Amino acid sequence: MGTEFLKIKECDEAIDIIQKLFDDNLKPQSEEIDVTEAYGRILFEDVYSRMDFPPFDSRKGQMY
Repeated sequence: MGTEFLKIKECDEAIDIIQKLFDDNLKPQSEEIDVTEAYGRILFEDVYSRMDFPPFDSRKGQMY
């Protein structure tokens, strides 16, 4: 067994190596699925509401 496995990397260098592995091998991809299949999944992009909810100023009475 060589001594290559025994060399300790600095934290920043280790992070750079791991980030490069992710960048080279894992490309973000999106897919459309039914909402009933979404449990445990992660959103690919932000979701925005078309309307405010609740439709009134909910800050009243929340002053404590």
